Amino acid sequence: MQAHSRTHALSASSMDALREGIVIISASGAIEWVNASMCQMLGRSADDVVGHSVHEPPWNLESPSVGMLDASECPAALALRGIRQPELTLLLHAAGAPRWVKVRTVAADPFDPARGVTMLVEDLSQLVEAQHGLERALNADPLTGLATRNRILSLVEASLPGGHPETRAQRVGVLHVDLDGFRLINDSFGSTVGDAVLVEVASRLRSVAGHVAEVGRMGVDEFLVLVTTDDPSLAFDATLCELADEIRRSLAVPVRHDGMELHLTASLGAARAPEDASDGPELLAAADRAVRAGRQSGRNQFRFHDVTIDIRNQDRINLDRSLRLATARRELEVYYQPIVQVASGRVCGAEALVRWHHPQRGPVPPGEFIPTAETTGTIGAISDFVLETVGNDIRGWTERGVMSHDSRISVNISASEFNRPDLLDRMDRILRATGTDPSRIELEITESVLLDDLSGAAKRLEEIDRLGMRVAIDDFGTGYSSLSYLHELPLHTLKIDRRFITEVSRGRAGAVTRTILDLARNLGFTAVAEGLEHDHQLEFLARNGCELAQGFLFAPPLPRESFEQHVA
Repeated sequence: MQAHSRTHALSASSMDALREGIVIISASGAIEWVNASMCQMLGRSADDVVGHSVHEPPWNLESPSVGMLDASECPAALALRGIRQPELTLLLHAAGAPRWVKVRTVAADPFDPARGVTMLVEDLSQLVEAQHGLERALNADPLTGLATRNRILSLVEASLPGGHPETRAQRVGVLHVDLDGFRLINDSFGSTVGDAVLVEVASRLRSVAGHVAEVGRMGVDEFLVLVTTDDPSLAFDATLCELADEIRRSLAVPVRHDGMELHLTASLGAARAPEDASDGPELLAAADRAVRAGRQSGRNQFRFHDVTIDIRNQDRINLDRSLRLATARRELEVYYQPIVQVASGRVCGAEALVRWHHPQRGPVPPGEFIPTAETTGTIGAISDFVLETVGNDIRGWTERGVMSHDSRISVNISASEFNRPDLLDRMDRILRATGTDPSRIELEITESVLLDDLSGAAKRLEEIDRLGMRVAIDDFGTGYSSLSYLHELPLHTLKIDRRFITEVSRGRAGAVTRTILDLARNLGFTAVAEGLEHDHQLEFLARNGCELAQGFLFAPPLPRESFEQHVA
């Protein structure tokens, strides 16, 4: 008897040490014994539990498969029959906090289940909470609280034909909202201000669209609004238009933060199913293409997706494929337009311009293939080709005495190229390979490159200056910001836009041109007038002290051999 008691005590002590909760239940449903882990799960002592019915509080066991446990059934029969084992079950803690547990039961007597059961309870609350946290992270954007890309895509898929019967709709539309110029805000004022702007944008989108649509965040500054309806297509298009207009009006109100007033605009694109796409990813891609198509007309645009966008995209894809082949095969050619001293008429340099003669299409205008190259990334290979060609030509002209040692060749650098981290390394490598003096190269950039990110542009210009190359501002006078950057940045040349030269004898263009010439002279810059076509324009420039000019009055862009003959 004493040995039996010691064995029982040892057994109870061992079960108390287990992390798994253990409950011994009699045939009548009374709790005969619980271990320490089970008491901890319940938040009660053994005295509060032993002797009570398993169907009384504090149990409140609820099975997802059978609901609340029925007190009228035999606990053993219920445990073995009613609950699918093992499954997650809710267990109420004394403090009121629900806990997720996994319940397994074992009959006290396998041959007579009515004699009672031993219930094994595993606390999985931390694991379930971690899973819920992961689901929240996957479905809710941590900054704005909007639906994540994965979540919004799943909602789109569920709304399309073939989706869930309770959520699918006759028509599904998405509005892609892409903030204009958000990078400038983020770079200028820091990520704290940028985050505050994004939170405010999310709040406005919820306010405008939340009652009729799902709103999600697709990227850093990109949002998506999902609209579903069973309305006719024309009515649905009108709804999307009205919603897009409301969003743009909402975002036009300045964002006030920490004493600052920040102005925003957004470009929007709409796509509809089944008209524009049959699945979720393609519907989102169609809306994105509509945004990019609208941006070709400027910022703050709204555009529906249509088949012509895809046709133009396919044309660009084909053009890009041909352009890559032409670049690899060195089928491109560099033309040179002479830059002439106004006072003497001497050719003292040139602007290098890339030309492409397609084997089937013939000459392809730069205005057509350069934007495509910028979009697809081919512009890097084209820039390298132009700079390498110019470097070799400068060396050859210098050796043969075609051009003087102080002559320079201007090379255009697009905004996308100017901001590439590897630009300076590539240029340095090419200049060394061709043996070109960097001071013989002048890079032409537009004002917009500076105004989009002035601090970043200043660092890049300092690197270019250290490399020894000069920098010219192309199309000067057509920008939309302050001239204060002129005295702060290492610039050398202002190229006066051809629109002022064309009208130099009429209206205010002459006054603007004189002002730019005075500005250049006072700051120590060289002024180059572009687009000269008539003698009276040349006479005006000579009277007002313009140093250099280029245009059809002297010569159009010429192939290398023709340029050499022109200089000679």
